[in-house]
Amino acid sequence: MNKKLEIAFLHKKTDPFYTGKHSDNTTYEFLVKGMQRNKNIQYTIIPISQEYDAYLHLKGKVDAVILSSCRDHNIPKIQGLKKLNVPILVRCGDFHDAARYGTGEQNYHDYGVDCMFNFMSDKYFYKYYPTNMNYSTILFGVESSLYSNLVSFNNRIKDTILNSGVTEHNTALRYRIIKSLFFYAKDIMYNPEKISIYSRLFHPSPLLYHYYKLRSDCNRLDYVTYDTKTKNYKQVSYQHMLSRYRAAIAATTYCPTIKYWEIAAAGCLTFMEITDVNDGKYLGFEDKKTCVIINKDNYKKRFEEYLADPDNPLWEEIAQAGREYALQNFNNDKASNDLVSLIHKFL
Repeated sequence: MNKKLEIAFLHKKTDPFYTGKHSDNTTYEFLVKGMQRNKNIQYTIIPISQEYDAYLHLKGKVDAVILSSCRDHNIPKIQGLKKLNVPILVRCGDFHDAARYGTGEQNYHDYGVDCMFNFMSDKYFYKYYPTNMNYSTILFGVESSLYSNLVSFNNRIKDTILNSGVTEHNTALRYRIIKSLFFYAKDIMYNPEKISIYSRLFHPSPLLYHYYKLRSDCNRLDYVTYDTKTKNYKQVSYQHMLSRYRAAIAATTYCPTIKYWEIAAAGCLTFMEITDVNDGKYLGFEDKKTCVIINKDNYKKRFEEYLADPDNPLWEEIAQAGREYALQNFNNDKASNDLVSLIHKFL
């Protein structure tokens, strides 16, 4: 019988994303719950509250180490990682924040990191990170148990389309001008995609509009219902809130987010923004088969096609196929196996 792989997961003790009590538990459900369920490994979770000597505590006890981050503000200083001489993998946060918070490149080399990972594409990673830092895409985020006992498709709201997630919001013009000048100066130093003064003045929350253009534009349509509570929804789970609607929108400008496969897994007809800019084709969803692909030029037409005949059985077929695809390919147990397979490449 083969010995189970011993893996230690190190995270900052005060990091709210690993408490299981945050409004967004997707990373917790993967790196804590999903990895703990993996029967092929022995998984030890180590919350760090101060400087940590990995060599002292882990030498001879682990075959690999996973870090929640290698940016200084996300995890305390760790000594002796490189001396362990085992694979070191690191979850990488929002890539576009690299200009603001740093890539963690110094720690990457000092810790002897072998590879970073997240659900975004490698193309998007190397837009912000140097090519001497290894990266691999691990598709995670669907905690399968949360997607059972949802409202059946035929019993859902059919005459409106759900839009959820952060979007721009209105502010007074005077405040907008002051804020625009301040943040434009910060953009010059920190933001790789410079946001123009025009955009800052005419879009009340320009940074949000920058990353969620189409999602924000959808809110101007009378037949789109915007739910501002999204994952902070207290009455029911986010998954059950999604399942109140037959159709929902997944739209981010520069890269797909977990919302894409959360919506699909909830059995919604998912209007999914897939473009050359956000490089969403790597997810594998197919137009009119597992989703309905939209962009800035066709989204109204695609919405109206559905609303003109919401009882057309085609929509339920697409929604069901999308649900099956998301549950099969983005569940945390598959992601756990994929992450373990990635570790084996460096053993």
